[in-house]
This record gives sequence, structure tokens and C-alpha cells, in this order.
Amino acid sequence: SGGAGLSGGAGLSGAEATVNEGIAAEALLKAVGYGQLDVLRALLRRGVSPHIVSADGLSTLGLAVACGQHGSLSVLMEHGVDPTAIDREGQTLVHLVLRRLAATSAAGDRLYGSARDTAVSAAVANEVNALLGCLQLVLERLRTTLPRNGLLRVLDTLDAEGKAALH
Repeated sequence: SGGAGLSGGAGLSGAEATVNEGIAAEALLKAVGYGQLDVLRALLRRGVSPHIVSADGLSTLGLAVACGQHGSLSVLMEHGVDPTAIDREGQTLVHLVLRRLAATSAAGDRLYGSARDTAVSAAVANEVNALLGCLQLVLERLRTTLPRNGLLRVLDTLDAEGKAALH
């Protein structure tokens, strides 16, 4: 779990600075979860670290996915949060999105199967659409960052070796 990292804490005792950092971190997590993008951007500009973890172990990106906030997800990635990072359970952000999507679909099937409720169907469809938006953002970011990570160079090398072996 990372610190909040507020700038401008001059004159504060260590305890006061820790409390202020904790409040800022909590505000950032709430802004992520509720999709309050103006608040999120303001906190990031003030120096609050986007690399914090919630009390239940979710990264800021994981929280954005759990809440279906693709706007928060986009802002966090713009501020350097790595979508390829692996969480404490060994899962990537893509895993989290797909797991959440599967759970939402299964819950929707159970609820819709029993209730045939239009409101339930709309709520499930909205959540699925939000998760698909999150997945699209993550995949777009991965597409642009993978060449820098060298993975595509490795795949290109393997592909070239395969083509050479065929000739």
C-alpha cells in the first residue's frame, strides 16, 4: 500500500501530515469509485498518489473497474498507473474486468430469470456496458504500451523465426 504523497505539508507535525495524507487518499478512492473526475484530477494535481490501495486491497484501477467507472480508469492511466500491473492475487486489470463481467452476467441471468424485471435488465445492461468500456480502455492502453515493454518485439522475433523455419 502506497502513501498519498501530498505536497505543501510544511509546518505540519508528522501525525498531522499522516492524517492529512490519509484523508487525501480516502478522498481519491471515493472520487475514483464515484467517477468524480474533476475531484480526481484536482487531487492528482495536488500530489495525491494514484498508486494507493483501498482497505480491501483494491488498487485504484481495480476500484474503478469494480465500480464501472471507465472515466476514472482513463484519468488514472493518464497519470501513470500501469494497467499491466499484477495485484496481490496475481491478477492483471484485464483479469479483474473479465471476472467482474462474468459475475455481473451471472447475477443478471439469475435475477432476470426470476423477476423478468425491466429495471433489473437495464441495470445489468448498464453495468455490462460500463465494464466493456473499462475493458476497451485497458486494451487500448495495452496496445499502446506493449511495444515499450518489449513484448511485441519478442512476438515479432518468434514470428520471424517461425517464418524462417518455413522457408
